[in-house]
Parts: sequence; structure tokens; C-alpha cells
Amino acid sequence: MEYKANAPMKLNGALNVRELGGYMNCDNIRLHDHKILRGGDLSAMTDEDIEKLTAYGIHTCIDLRIDEEKEKPDPFERDDIGQYHAAPIAGKVDLSVPRELLYKLYKNILEEHSQELKRVFQIIAAARNGVIFHCTAGKDRTGVTAMLILSLCGVCREQIIADYAASEKNNQEQIKRQLQGLEEKGLQGVPREIFGSNAETMKMTLDYLEENYGNAENYLKEIGVTEAEMESVRSRLLG
Repeated sequence: MEYKANAPMKLNGALNVRELGGYMNCDNIRLHDHKILRGGDLSAMTDEDIEKLTAYGIHTCIDLRIDEEKEKPDPFERDDIGQYHAAPIAGKVDLSVPRELLYKLYKNILEEHSQELKRVFQIIAAARNGVIFHCTAGKDRTGVTAMLILSLCGVCREQIIADYAASEKNNQEQIKRQLQGLEEKGLQGVPREIFGSNAETMKMTLDYLEENYGNAENYLKEIGVTEAEMESVRSRLLG
């Protein structure tokens, strides 16, 4: 069976914004649309984009970026369009050892930023409307968060991997700008891997989660997410 990722929404000022809904879980239950979106940087969204997103039902935003990344304020923080929550995750990439960089980053996020991930789940559990969570590219911090949500809802590994792997294609425009910017600054040798979203990276991350915690539910329980909060997140997408 071929697993495909949801297509990104057509927005003028944001890339890689897409549904977690629409996927089938292992019990053949379809996850609901209009409940949880994932995405990249939203700060350049136009008024038309904002209207489109809010009309879609999204009124709660979780921003995973650190302050240094916020060249412009998030529209949910800047404008009176809904609830804005900052849950900054820095993550660490050791460029001196250019091997499995993103896999190491994702392990770092899971182990060193568990309280930020806990807060993300608590915000989603408490939200009364549609939620979007995002970082800058919408693939690393956002990818780990999406993996945990989809895993919690019983979505199979292959679908989670396909959902993750789509980010590289969705971000081609941004990747070109980033590479050009590095070139203009005279920065050479930055590993191409950090701009990508190779399926093998998510496969290894899922293996790590299963080998060390058994499943996403056990991981979330260990970091302090309650059964009631997990059920609220599940119900949002499955209820």
C-alpha cells in the first residue's frame, strides 16, 4: 500500500501548512479535519491567508520557535484572531559530526524538551477550537510533535513516515532561499541533510521511541501528560 501525505494549504505567505486530519488509523477510523494543523513559519501570512485559516476553524496557535527565529511576530500574537501560545524548543544539532544529524536532533527534542512537548499536548487538550502548531520550516520540531499526535491516535508507522517526508518537497522554495542566504554569507559546507526530511530519519525516530518507551502513550505519560489530556487529544481527532 502506498501512503501519501496531506497536501499543504494554498497560502500566499506560509509553507507546509497541512492537516493532521484525513489519515486513517490502524482501526480504520479517519482522523477529523479542521481540528489540528501543522505548519511552518506563519509570520508572512497575508490578511487573506489569516482569513482563510480562521475560516477553516483555526483559532489557537502554538509557536515552537525560539525568540531568535522570530524576525516578525506571529499573526496570532500580533492580531486579535485567537489564542497564541509560545512553547519554544531550541533543539541541538552538532554539525561537527555530520552523520544522522536530524535523528540526533529528534532524540534531543524528545529527551531534553519533554516539558515543552508536554505543554503542547496540554494546550491542544484544553483548546475549544482548531489548533495549529508550527516552527520555522514545519518539519523538525513540528515533525516530532506530529509524530507523537499521530502515534497517539493509532496512525501506522508508514503513514507517519510519509507525513514527515513530505516537508522537503513542500519547502523547496524556502530551502533555495536558505541555501542562497548561506552562500551570500560565505558559509560553506553546511550539511544538506538539515534541510531535508528523509523517510529513514523518521523511521529511526519511531524505532527509538518504541525501543525506549514502547509507544507514544507511554512516552507522554512519562513526561507528565495525563490520561485525561491524552484522551482529549485523541477525541479531538477521533471522537
